[in-house]
Amino acid sequence: MSKELLEELAAEVENYVPPVDLLQQISEATLEYQELTKEQKALEEKLLALKARISEVLETRIPDLMFQARLKDYTMNDGSSVEVKNIVKASIRVEDRQQAMDWFRSNGYGDLIKNEVSVSFGKGQDEDAEKAVKALEAQGFQVSRSENIHFMTLNAWAKEQLEQGKPIPEDQGISLYLGTTAKIKEPKK
Repeated sequence: MSKELLEELAAEVENYVPPVDLLQQISEATLEYQELTKEQKALEEKLLALKARISEVLETRIPDLMFQARLKDYTMNDGSSVEVKNIVKASIRVEDRQQAMDWFRSNGYGDLIKNEVSVSFGKGQDEDAEKAVKALEAQGFQVSRSENIHFMTLNAWAKEQLEQGKPIPEDQGISLYLGTTAKIKEPKK
């Protein structure tokens, strides 16, 4: 394309005035987007509130009523049933993560810990990416490592410890929640 043709096209684009109805459609679509995002935010807030209510019913209201009735499980006329179970939830405080990992290792529970090692490489370093972490550190690559225990593994471990009468070392960065929850089964069809 010649320079003159490009300049002519640029001038046409610069001087172009879109039709009023097209501008109106752009405005309407923009307003629709704004209304939809407001509605989405409201629905997300409503969903959070609904989840909180469900949790309160399952973890407080139904277990309290079942306790008052001295029932562990109950089957209703429609065939659906409810059972109250004890729950154990454990977590590791972020600020005490390393202390907790050290405690797990020194007390024979190191196999619960999952390690993730990630390394950043530049372009053309595919072969280097295949080397072991120690070799990478020796070569001066920046290696980051994170340690974690999956929440389900930690919960199962805590439950097992409690069942065996062993204490959970909350002074080592491990938090514990003991409670009850209702398990509801729909009727068989």
